[in-house]
Amino acid sequence: ATRKLAIQKLDNMFIQVGHGKWQDYDFAVTEHSFLNNTNNAKRWIIQRAIERLAKPVDRERWGSMDPTQVDGSYARQVNGVFVPGGLLQEPFFSSSYPDARNYGSVGCVLAHEFTHGFDDVGRRYDMNGRMHNWWSSKDVITFKHRAKCLSDLYSQYEVDGKHVDGKLTLAENIADNGGVKLSYRSFLQQAKDKEEELTDSDKQLFFLSWGQTWCSVQRKRTARLALENDPHSPDKWRVNGPLSQYKEFADAFQCPDRTRMNPSVRCGNGDGPVW
Repeated sequence: ATRKLAIQKLDNMFIQVGHGKWQDYDFAVTEHSFLNNTNNAKRWIIQRAIERLAKPVDRERWGSMDPTQVDGSYARQVNGVFVPGGLLQEPFFSSSYPDARNYGSVGCVLAHEFTHGFDDVGRRYDMNGRMHNWWSSKDVITFKHRAKCLSDLYSQYEVDGKHVDGKLTLAENIADNGGVKLSYRSFLQQAKDKEEELTDSDKQLFFLSWGQTWCSVQRKRTARLALENDPHSPDKWRVNGPLSQYKEFADAFQCPDRTRMNPSVRCGNGDGPVW
């Protein structure tokens, strides 16, 4: 029963790419009057919010997202994914890139957002964005067992001597792990549909692209602060965490058995910790 409802939720999930509906910002803006311009904009925003109270919910309204953001988001209350145009540019995406690179980067990010609909928070919302218990008791127990394995795994990771909070970051970790798996399977299916033979280098490029997506530099103070309040794991573990749990990665790079990136025991037995 849970699986059937989950498929219905996935079928009802929509995706908006690039930008939302055209918006006319019809409030007064004058030169040399920053304060008045700001107040006019705020009044306009509040008035529009009040007007929406008397209208049906617009599932495709972008809210705080704007086309220039280099990000994506999943909205639980409307069961929709929003992908700003800012994300669809190099180094995350290019029509000139090979499929492996696009699927390993922006493909994983999109699949990450889809998976949010079934993480430890998103799973509580049904196909229409209503919060209630639509899972069977047995499936809830199984989900929590698998999620605990992932939470415990990430809690072992450290940054500058401090541990990652596996509970705080659980939803994002579920989405990262599910995103890599879903996008990789889509990548393989794409090649099959095209009747293309994938090489080991193609598969390696997919995973390297995922790593490049989260390549970053942070000050130690910023990194330590993020451990306390950021629901995302540190970028290093957003890469190595999912890949260490995915057998296809170890196969692609021929990682020796019983090493950090090819452990003998994995959450979900190597086929994805939760999904």
